[in-house]
Amino acid sequence: MYGVGRNEELLGRAIRGRRHEAILATKVWECPFTRGQVLGVNGRPEYVQQACEASLRRLGVEQIDLTTSIG
Repeated sequence: MYGVGRNEELLGRAIRGRRHEAILATKVWECPFTRGQVLGVNGRPEYVQQACEASLRRLGVEQIDLTTSIG
């Protein structure tokens, strides 16, 4: 979804050097698909932490201001 993280990389480039001007919010969810069927949503704390760490790397920032977990 959302370019499999590509959008976060682009956003990170856009705010580089101007992080203080932005409020970063993200939603965290994992929703695997098989044959077009949604298998479920993963809102477990360990997944949320893993997903946030991946977002931080892609964005090139040290913190996310707001995170919502769906699930």
